[in-house]
Amino acid sequence: MRQGLALLCSPRANGVSDTLADAFIAGATAGGLTMRLAALRDYSIRPCAACGACQKPPHQCILAGDGAEQLFAMLGRADFLLLAAPIHFYGLPAHAKSFIDRSQRFWAAGKTDTALRRPAAAILAAGRPRGLRLFDGARLTLNCFCQLHGFRLAEPRCLRGLDDREDLAARPQVTDAMYAWGYQWGKESTLHISGSPAR
Repeated sequence: MRQGLALLCSPRANGVSDTLADAFIAGATAGGLTMRLAALRDYSIRPCAACGACQKPPHQCILAGDGAEQLFAMLGRADFLLLAAPIHFYGLPAHAKSFIDRSQRFWAAGKTDTALRRPAAAILAAGRPRGLRLFDGARLTLNCFCQLHGFRLAEPRCLRGLDDREDLAARPQVTDAMYAWGYQWGKESTLHISGSPAR
């Protein structure tokens, strides 16, 4: 059976992005995809120190041994990836960005695995209701991260005006849509997990 991985990027447990991810996971599971969940806040991740040690073979990080390496191992085993994150100041939360920055050693080793092209999806939730380029920074960052680890990121679901769970309760159609989207991915995985379900 195909194994999916859901990375929760919010520093707050049971917030908007966690709740939306839960709905997606429930749908994906109903559709036939086994999902493993990992909240980044539960892992000790030291930020990249830009020391340059990983630039030379064997391209090892001096910080190896913390939670980032555990998460990278999970990424390597996943057939599908879900990323769920709130938007903080037009970007990803600090802890999530620290994890992504630790991918520098893979880039330094030239390990961008474009052959695998495993599928990935992202849910981005912002409390701010407006902003022409509100999601641009997070989308670019996640796209680069996914490519580096051999995933092809589908067009993210970008949601505005969702600051807390009360906002979600007032818009139940949003959670329903995340469940339906997850179900589409789950059904796709039972056939072949190389394509993207309908947007």
